[in-house]
Amino acid sequence: MDPYSVLKKVINIKPNFIAIDRTPFTEKKEDLFGIQIVNKKIYPARLPIITFSLNKFINFFKKEYILIERWVAEEQPELSDNYKGFLFKKKY
Repeated sequence: MDPYSVLKKVINIKPNFIAIDRTPFTEKKEDLFGIQIVNKKIYPARLPIITFSLNKFINFFKKEYILIERWVAEEQPELSDNYKGFLFKKKY
């Protein structure tokens, strides 16, 4: 399923606020897609993962929401990861 179609369903509900946390982002223009391989000691699995383009993601909300807060997630799975959080407020 397209992650933006899921986000659009959330927007269509018209909540006053949308919070996104611990989500991977890239500075690249396009989103990155990959497969996350879970350590077999935890459980054997291969899961799809998206790393959102930061600008593309924020612009997706701009028509109906204002970005009021952003932060770097406290937990970063890897030192090179760039997990962030955002709080959007509905425009009235």
